[in-house]
This record gives sequence, C-alpha cells and structure tokens, in this order.
Amino acid sequence: MGLAIAATLYERLGGHTAIETLVEEFYGRVLSDPQLKRYFAKTDMNRQRQHQVRFLSMALGGPAPSSGQSTGGPHEQLAMTGEHLNRLAVQLANTLRWAGVGQDGIDEVLTTIERENGSSQKTTPDPFSLD
Repeated sequence: MGLAIAATLYERLGGHTAIETLVEEFYGRVLSDPQLKRYFAKTDMNRQRQHQVRFLSMALGGPAPSSGQSTGGPHEQLAMTGEHLNRLAVQLANTLRWAGVGQDGIDEVLTTIERENGSSQKTTPDPFSLD
C-alpha cells in the first residue's frame, strides 16, 4: 500500500490555467474598486497580472518562477496602507469564493500569501465589508 501524497493548494485550485483565471477576475474586481483602482492607474496591468500569476503559483505550491523573474514586494512600491491591503485581501477572498473555493481554502490562501509576503499585519477579511 503506497503513501498518498497530498495535493498542493496550487493543484487543488486547478493549476496554472485556474490561477490565470483567478488573477484576471481578481484584477477586474480591484480595478472596479473605487478605493483601490487609483493605486494601479500607472501600472502596466498585463505585466502585473503575469507577476501575480507567478507569485500565486509559487506561493501556493506550484512551479517557482524562472531565474530572473521577481515575485517580490509590489505593494510596498504602491505605498498601500493597511486598510487598502485588507481591501485587496477581501477582493481576493471574494474572487476565490466566486471560483467555488470554500472558506477553509480561502483561509489557507490568505495565510499562505501573508507568510510569503512576510506580512506582519494579519488580514482576516470579512468578505462583505468593502464599505
């Protein structure tokens, strides 16, 4: 009898194509959010989406980016406040919910991202608190 190997969160979410779909939906929500869209006004969104796919893939147990591809710190460059970082987390949670991910999976994604970002600020978003 062989040992079962647990699937990574990346695999459980559906792999690369699913991550691309999630990132597309996520940025659609972010760019429609009046409190967040200004942070991305001068951002090359195609590049940002590619970056986010690489980051999420790596953070969730998928393939690591090729050498020379950064996954680090875009939110520091955008000078986002804790309130706005929390809004991003809410938008991500709502995007994952839209994709059919349960609350345990959402919590796992958010915790993993916080750990990967080295965030000292715990974001536990209420998915309905965007006001």
